[in-house]
Amino acid sequence: AVVGMKTALGAAGAMAKIVAPRSGVLKTASGTDLKIDFSLLTTGSVLFDALYIPGGDESVGTLLRTPKASMFTQEAYLHCKAIAATGAGVDVLQAALSLPGSLQSADKSGDVPNDEGIVVARQASVKQTAARFIKAMEPHRHWDREISLSSPE
Repeated sequence: AVVGMKTALGAAGAMAKIVAPRSGVLKTASGTDLKIDFSLLTTGSVLFDALYIPGGDESVGTLLRTPKASMFTQEAYLHCKAIAATGAGVDVLQAALSLPGSLQSADKSGDVPNDEGIVVARQASVKQTAARFIKAMEPHRHWDREISLSSPE
């Protein structure tokens, strides 16, 4: 999923970087090594235009046990950035944003109702998700989210 998303983003002109709880190399499920570009300990979400959270049970387990991963995700959300999550990565997004029902109610396309800029797909192909994620990145920010976050219900 990471390689597929990086390829799709690169083809669209974006520079994809890998941020992880530690520096070094990540090993994918297929055994491929991926260079980690930034550690969660030494970077913040303000340096990035969007966030993609891939699945993978082991990786997701690590992220769920890493408070800085939750903070990074929350900041990206509060800064109105596009966020995509696939597979078990949806659990990271759900835990960080404390939105137990809203991500479950994503429509068939994987878009979250009433929250532009969030794309979730537990089972969709990376190609389909990447296309929706790239479209969500086009406006750069989703300012309606900021208004809804600051307005009492």
